[in-house]
Amino acid sequence: MTLAEFLIGFATIVTGVALTDIVQRIAALIEHRREIRWDWLPLALLANAILILIITWALAWQFIQDGVKQVTLARFLIGQAAYVLIYLMSVTMLPRDPQPGLDLRGHCERQLRPYWVLFSLILLYFSVRFVWLPWFIGSGPLPVVQACVLTLSTGAALSLTFVRRRLWHVLGGIAFLALNASNLTQKF
Repeated sequence: MTLAEFLIGFATIVTGVALTDIVQRIAALIEHRREIRWDWLPLALLANAILILIITWALAWQFIQDGVKQVTLARFLIGQAAYVLIYLMSVTMLPRDPQPGLDLRGHCERQLRPYWVLFSLILLYFSVRFVWLPWFIGSGPLPVVQACVLTLSTGAALSLTFVRRRLWHVLGGIAFLALNASNLTQKF
């Protein structure tokens, strides 16, 4: 087994486990759909997390296709930490075992701060890993547009951890969902 096969296999397993847990949580909600008070915001934020998970897997695949020859243990673990953060972010929006009478809106409101903190950490990881670190070590010019988008996005997500008004979370959720959905048209 080559290093590239090992890395993409490991990334695929982690992505698969995360998606399986998310689907099981959705199935549990559907099973109790009549006893649940529904809200669309946690589902939109969950869709955002799923998009980030898939995009991260695609970026890992692209990185491996570019001909990686060696990876340090530190670099490998840092990459896996990103998957853990994405997984944690995605499962904050849905309860593991929904009870009859669950208010999904109330659950979402209690989970917004951890969601946005984890999302901010993920954006910070992407910003450092794909923009600032390559520029700092001199492996390429600073991609100004990417740097601005990721840095401003990180600041916006972090600011949402301190905001209580639902309108701001709705606007932030829609904006980040649209931004991540725009990545679906990229060719890998």
